[in-house]
Amino acid sequence: MFSTTARSKAVFIMWLQLHAKLLTKDRWMQMSSDIGGNWQQHLTWALKNAKGKTIKAQIFRMVYAEAVYAVWIERNQRVFEQRTKGANRIIRTIAFICNVRASSKTRPLVQSWLI
Repeated sequence: MFSTTARSKAVFIMWLQLHAKLLTKDRWMQMSSDIGGNWQQHLTWALKNAKGKTIKAQIFRMVYAEAVYAVWIERNQRVFEQRTKGANRIIRTIAFICNVRASSKTRPLVQSWLI
């Protein structure tokens, strides 16, 4: 899951998210409580799609890391700066970053998926 072409800060935030370590209001309020089945289902899905060396798995790892990072940044802007970008702008930003960071081998597939 961590062998990806995503930015290192995105990979780090993804690692925190996958290990349920991101400090959010919800996490502070639910400290010591169980996350529940939905989290386990999400984690199982993400790990299944990230496994392997296929082009699809490589792209998934990059897009997943960048998406987690973008959501984290958006959350911080909303909480601390009372600003919001909106879903479409966040998605376009993720698509742009993934397109720029994709290797020449993965770029055509990234472009076809993220356009």
